[in-house]
Amino acid sequence: MADPWEEFAGNYPIHEESYALTNIIKENDIKHFSDYDIEEANRIFSSVIKASAGEVPFDGQVQEMFIPSPEVANGIPVSIYKPSNCVQTPAILIYLHGGGLILFDRKCFEPTLQLIAMEAGCIVVNVEYRLLPNQVNGHAPFDDAKVVASWVLENKQKVGGSPESKVGIGGDSAGGQISASVANDLHGLDFQILIYPNVDTGPTQPSVDEFANVPLLSKADIQWFIRHMAKALPDHLTDPRVNVVTRTDLTSAPSALVLLAQLDTIRDSGMMYAEKLRAAGVKVRIVVIEGVPHCFFMCPGVFKTKCQEAYGHIANFIKDFQ
Repeated sequence: MADPWEEFAGNYPIHEESYALTNIIKENDIKHFSDYDIEEANRIFSSVIKASAGEVPFDGQVQEMFIPSPEVANGIPVSIYKPSNCVQTPAILIYLHGGGLILFDRKCFEPTLQLIAMEAGCIVVNVEYRLLPNQVNGHAPFDDAKVVASWVLENKQKVGGSPESKVGIGGDSAGGQISASVANDLHGLDFQILIYPNVDTGPTQPSVDEFANVPLLSKADIQWFIRHMAKALPDHLTDPRVNVVTRTDLTSAPSALVLLAQLDTIRDSGMMYAEKLRAAGVKVRIVVIEGVPHCFFMCPGVFKTKCQEAYGHIANFIKDFQ
């Protein structure tokens, strides 16, 4: 059987956990995102993520609530994780999940966020934003995130924090895209955590071609996600809310942790944005997790050591605000 990592093994150390995930994909005869329609991709890859996340014995409180919104009749659903080891003045992380703005839900990412909450001793607010396509509002994911972040800033105690709690926003992939956008638009946030963020919706960076045939998130997959996003956001290349690298003023953005996967088609656009933040005078910490692809972050049951490494960087960054 062909080695799915053979093309890249000469230039990079492919971690054994990356092989473990591709073995799962091969054993279940799972194809690329681009081989499915949205409904099929969501069903298949949500199942893979949940199986690869494993079970997390969360020591703490889980609260489900709805954040009032002018656009969502019953409010925006969120899950709030407050660990038993929460510090007296905990930071609050508002988290937006990945999925190209079109896939997944917050529960796919629950084990990851509960592990981070326990390691950092902080509160995590896991947001169920509206996905695309949205017939009413193509900016629905961005609007929902901004509504939740604004509400949390005004209601820290209602999510278990204190009036002095620092508040940050973060997410992976498209969640990083949303987070970076909101972090520039909403004043009052103290930090942002961008995990392999999709900050360039017309990616031409070298990593796109270098990892064109990577087993997870190939160049064809990137194009598939962009095609679906463009149906709801036809101005996605020129709209700075969506294509974050086109923003001309980043000086009001909060301190950032930018965490990237080494074997990722969008690695270089994340690096480019991190450097752009730094050039604007924003305090930026850049971390590259070696030997892993896009999607590793939400699979702690498979990427046992690499997720521990990544979550440790995130926890240490959050602790700076506690």
